[in-house]
Amino acid sequence: PAGSTLPSKEPLDLAELLDKGSLLLADVHGSVKDIRGRVDVALDSLTRTVNHTDNLIAGVQPNINHIASNGSRITGKIDSLVTDLNAGKGPAGMLLKDEATKQQLQSTLSNVQRTSTNLEQASVRANQTIADFQSRELAAKAQATLENVQAVSQQLNVTLKDALAQDNMGEDGAANLRRTLSNLNRSTTNLAEDTEALKHNFFFRGFFKKRGFYDLDQLTPAEYLEAADRQKNSGSRIWLQASSLFTSDATGHQQLTETGRQQIDAHVAPVIDALPGQLVVVEGYAVNGSPDQQFVTARSRADLVRHYLEAHFHLRHSDIGIVALRDKPPQNAGRDTWDGAAVALPEMKANK
Repeated sequence: PAGSTLPSKEPLDLAELLDKGSLLLADVHGSVKDIRGRVDVALDSLTRTVNHTDNLIAGVQPNINHIASNGSRITGKIDSLVTDLNAGKGPAGMLLKDEATKQQLQSTLSNVQRTSTNLEQASVRANQTIADFQSRELAAKAQATLENVQAVSQQLNVTLKDALAQDNMGEDGAANLRRTLSNLNRSTTNLAEDTEALKHNFFFRGFFKKRGFYDLDQLTPAEYLEAADRQKNSGSRIWLQASSLFTSDATGHQQLTETGRQQIDAHVAPVIDALPGQLVVVEGYAVNGSPDQQFVTARSRADLVRHYLEAHFHLRHSDIGIVALRDKPPQNAGRDTWDGAAVALPEMKANK
């Protein structure tokens, strides 16, 4: 339009362009030179790598040859093994080729299968039995039976405790039972002696008089002391001290100690051959307590010694009597007092 201004542009400076082109050529020359250096280094590295690879291949070549050789041998062995299998050799070959072995294997597998079936059937039957057991309420009945048995056991336990408890005389059931057995043994022996006496004399009272007493179990201390005083030869006595002969249990009852048993054995051993059939009286002594307590303790001690003589030496009950003398031995016994027991052998000579 009228009055506008036309923009203009500076003309190209050829000299400046030539200068820039010269600088560009210099840069290109430097870059080419640098690239050439880098290519030389890369070529050197590549050369070294190729050489190293060549050395590596050369070193591995014997191993590769050995592996190839082993592969050939393995292949031969596999081929031989397959040939043996086809020929029926070895256990595997027998399974593949031998018909009898094949049949045995099939029979074994069949037996295993039948066994599995039988086990399954047995399991089913067991389940049925358990179901029947549960349906009949046998478990509850068994529990009730066990409870009844337990109740009966408890009642029996109470009954035994009552039976073995002490009576109004202070004797427990065991002592009473032992006394009952002794009485039964004595009664049997007396019956045999009565029968034998009747063979010799109708009036068998004299038969017992020959033995010195009517009944050894019915001896009173007074009768025994009187009879002992009449004896010209009092015979021998085995004196047993209470401190080593007896001990008391938890209930206060006396028992023979092991030392006491050994002491009795040692004193009886010298006369054991002549002891069976002889008259033996076990004298009981006690120094502590009132007269009645002394009597009870002395008789209990004598009974313990008599029971041991019967059981250990197999002596007859009728040949052994007991007497409780409290703390006073007979006058001709050689002792003024004693605590324990004494085994009197009036028909035998005294031991020295």
